[in-house]
Amino acid sequence: MATYRVKVGTHVGRVRPDRAKLHAYLRAGGGPVQRDMERRGTNTIQAWRRDVPTGGQLQQTLRQQPGTRTGPGVTCIAGVQGRTNYLGFYHDGTRPHVILPKQNRRNPHLRFVKNGRVVFSKRVRHPGFRGNPFIDRNLHVALR
Repeated sequence: MATYRVKVGTHVGRVRPDRAKLHAYLRAGGGPVQRDMERRGTNTIQAWRRDVPTGGQLQQTLRQQPGTRTGPGVTCIAGVQGRTNYLGFYHDGTRPHVILPKQNRRNPHLRFVKNGRVVFSKRVRHPGFRGNPFIDRNLHVALR
């Protein structure tokens, strides 16, 4: 019985990517990487909006910005400085605490509406707030 030896081989040359074209492709403004990032950002913002009470200032400030000059990407933003200074308290919660009026007023009282009536008080014992970590809870959406 004869034995046949067959030598099979393939020669693969070195692959040398064109770095300039690859760089331009990955950083292209409307390229596939940027489109994917924008889709992920949009999904994240929509998930945040489902988790925040409707009609408030916080929900109105949830938005995304396109990537920077360094490459494709999306920045998801919650809140606006000066308008939603309570974002940290809303997200992380607060412990029970006492709220007092500012002392530099002539008649220091707190004024708020309770059961449809205007109420004045010298102090309020706030029971605390557990928080709504909507940002942390929805980060997995960006990975889809």
